[in-house]
Amino acid sequence: MKRFFSLIIGIALCGYSYGQSDLVPYNKDYYNLLDRYEIKQKTFSQSFHSISKPYSRADIATFIEQYQEAGHTLSMADKFNLDYLKADNWQWISDSTVADAEKPFLTYFYKKKTDLYHVKTKNLVLRANPVLYTMIGSDKESDSFTFYNTRGVTVQGSLDNKIGFYFYAADNLMRFPAYVERDIQKQGAIAGEGRWLPSGDGNDQREYFTGRGYITFAVSESINAQFGYDKNFIGDGYRSMILSDNSNDYLFLKLNTKVWKLNYTNIFAQMMADNDKGDGQVLPKKYLAFHHLSANILKNLNIGFYESVMYAREGGGIELAYMNPIMFYRSLEHDLGDGDSVILGADLKWNIFNCLQLYGQLAIDDIQFKELFKGSGWYANKFAIQMGGKYIDAFKVSNLDLQGEINIVKPYMYSHFQNIQNSSSIAGGYHHYQQPLAHPLGANLKEFIGMVRYQPSSLPKFNFRLKGIYVEQGLSTETENWGDDIFRDYTTRVQEYGNKTGQGVASKTLMAEANVSYQFFHNFFVDLQYIYRKQSIEEMATPYNTSYTNLAIRWNVGQKLNEF
Repeated sequence: MKRFFSLIIGIALCGYSYGQSDLVPYNKDYYNLLDRYEIKQKTFSQSFHSISKPYSRADIATFIEQYQEAGHTLSMADKFNLDYLKADNWQWISDSTVADAEKPFLTYFYKKKTDLYHVKTKNLVLRANPVLYTMIGSDKESDSFTFYNTRGVTVQGSLDNKIGFYFYAADNLMRFPAYVERDIQKQGAIAGEGRWLPSGDGNDQREYFTGRGYITFAVSESINAQFGYDKNFIGDGYRSMILSDNSNDYLFLKLNTKVWKLNYTNIFAQMMADNDKGDGQVLPKKYLAFHHLSANILKNLNIGFYESVMYAREGGGIELAYMNPIMFYRSLEHDLGDGDSVILGADLKWNIFNCLQLYGQLAIDDIQFKELFKGSGWYANKFAIQMGGKYIDAFKVSNLDLQGEINIVKPYMYSHFQNIQNSSSIAGGYHHYQQPLAHPLGANLKEFIGMVRYQPSSLPKFNFRLKGIYVEQGLSTETENWGDDIFRDYTTRVQEYGNKTGQGVASKTLMAEANVSYQFFHNFFVDLQYIYRKQSIEEMATPYNTSYTNLAIRWNVGQKLNEF
């Protein structure tokens, strides 16, 4: 793997002159703005395919300028948002003065209203910013106040117009609401984060450090690459059925080939099969190879096909055959002995009426159509399906955006068998660092999501969000594996036939959220949030009831969401 990465990076440094930028970290609120304007123009962006996130700043800048040049009718909130996006990506906007501050702070700081400090020369663009996330909350299910305390820094830019770079480091101290703490106790992991330590007299606080970074470079005019330690998100929905940002960061090489109406993405990633082997012991590794082909069949209709393979080898070695960027993985995995976990799938996105987007995603872990059509409930018919829609300027109300989504994940989806001798801790399941890579709740579930977003044109710095999530899931017991827990070996299943979604111990979860955000100045937000969550489990006499209110200040960081 070291030789492979060295070869790719060596190619990148051989003198290509194509401009390279860093990427905008995936943040649902930020990317919702880009979705909104792509739907409003009906036709897809010519600079990126939205299925593969995050996007480069250069591509976002190109899209925004082309959108404005097309002369679309804009509300005051839309003008505010487009100015925000242009300023946030100023180094790739034709008029880079869009982010200039009226009066710098102490001469050298905030010359750009977007950056504490920046440098722009012929060979270097560098932007440095502080990161702050301070939150205090009250959870009626807990006796203690909850809080977030994140302090860090982000540095990004480009070198010689050939290499983009990004660096993020932050120290975190948290006391989570009760429902999140239960998940931590169950999984031994904080969703989306890495190694943590207990803190505080009662060990009810969690302390951890977050670090991520990467470089981007051009392999050719059509092929861009990213190498580093970060996350990816594949999909157009609120959830992803194949690769989400739910898990910890991981090391990867990502190749993105964009030509004609096609976009082809390859990801080669190193992941952790466990998250706790004791101090001083290296965690066992496993690997993911993923590719996705996206095609704009029409100017407003996109379909895609993807394939992933998760595998591990004795001693932590890689399978060189999977490094082939254009190989059909399922065929290759079969030839290698059928010991690895392959998922196939497809997705679709259709923009209609300049206000509506329909989307869907299908992931197939294993399927036998004979058994499927018989309705036998065979355990190995494992798949996940997503159907959703986005309706912007709903009912002709400017900047009132709606979204609805249904996700169904069959029992035993994303799970696999222990495939390495003498390494029982290493499972072939679709997870990383003891966290699911796709849906955060695992499998054996039906989920319904509804969302309302509103940004009043008269007060564009305000954003209002209402969200409802309802999940029906069947849970396993200590002795019976009913298919929800993707960390269990699926050979421990209860039955061969008669399986159905929601089997096992019935669990019903309702989560409702109301959120108000106000942007005081660029990327400095104040959030007021209320969450009501109720989980009823069949074998429990009393349901879990969460009533959680919090107030947060965020600076150059997205809102932390624990939606499970």
